[in-house]
Amino acid sequence: MTTITKYFAEQANGYDKQQVSRYIQKLSDEYSKLHSKFNELANQHDELLKQSFAKREAISKALVDAETKAIEILTDAKAEAARIVESAHSEFQEIQQENSLANADIYRVLTKLRNAISTVA
Repeated sequence: MTTITKYFAEQANGYDKQQVSRYIQKLSDEYSKLHSKFNELANQHDELLKQSFAKREAISKALVDAETKAIEILTDAKAEAARIVESAHSEFQEIQQENSLANADIYRVLTKLRNAISTVA
């Protein structure tokens, strides 16, 4: 901050009133400009704070939404994995049953062949 020093011409009854009045007017004008600039900057500051708050709120909401979606995806993936495992297990059991039936059929055919061979021999 600069210090303003002003010297006025002295007259018989004190300082020159016109010089003092002009100087006071200059100070008043400068004060008005500075006060106006201060208000402008204060308004800009308030607006930036509002924007910053809005952005933080949007980011916070986006993070919550992303976390919620991630949990949903993970839950769905686990459920799908459980369905796949259950389906594979059921299919494996069906294949085992079919294999057992096929083995029984093969055993019957072999038994018939043995019987047929032993009656021929």
